[in-house]
Amino acid sequence: MSSNPWALLEAREWEAALAAYTASWNNTGNREDLFNRALVLLNMRRWPEAMSDFEQCLSLGRSRGANAYELVGAIHWLMGRQKEAVAWWQSSLKADRPRWNQIARSPALLVYAGVKLGYEWLVMDGLKRLKGVWKPGHNPRWPGILPGMYLGEVSADRPEVYVSNLPVIGERELCQAYFYTGVIALRNGDTALAAMRFRRAAALEGAVLEVEYHLAGAEVSDRPSSLLP
Repeated sequence: MSSNPWALLEAREWEAALAAYTASWNNTGNREDLFNRALVLLNMRRWPEAMSDFEQCLSLGRSRGANAYELVGAIHWLMGRQKEAVAWWQSSLKADRPRWNQIARSPALLVYAGVKLGYEWLVMDGLKRLKGVWKPGHNPRWPGILPGMYLGEVSADRPEVYVSNLPVIGERELCQAYFYTGVIALRNGDTALAAMRFRRAAALEGAVLEVEYHLAGAEVSDRPSSLLP
């Protein structure tokens, strides 16, 4: 077994990864170790502990700002605290965004929440924000194509054609693509297609670090909020 914490995380050796990141965090105080420990705890479904670590990361200053807000929001959602989840996703709109996909992810999560909760005002707010970052013809790949899909200007029928061909990155992007096109299907009233897309997103274990993987997993579980009977 590898002693590298990240390798342990990627191998889904959760207990070993937790011990390794805890030891590293205690030794160095590196915020990345704390953030990654939170990811491990999230995958272990130890949600309050994961939330505490993510919040501590934010209190320590810049540390994957928007991503941490989105992950805390997802934990609230998984725990059935939809109001708190929406508040965190709204806060993520103002957070630091080191990667382009964070620009689209937060508004897309608001649309998801609005569809699930029946809040059309929240759906429209998310779509308005996505329209503001949509550049037709300039972002033909994932995630640049996402706003166009949500706005109905790009077909969402074959999301897999827009993702990277690189194995690790491609699987994470494909998880996102399946999840968000599932949201589109759900908004259009096609619950069968939505359920299929959520199942596919939840089956991509290489995407365990993605917000969408965990939300999709909740959709296909036997939780009350699930789409499935």
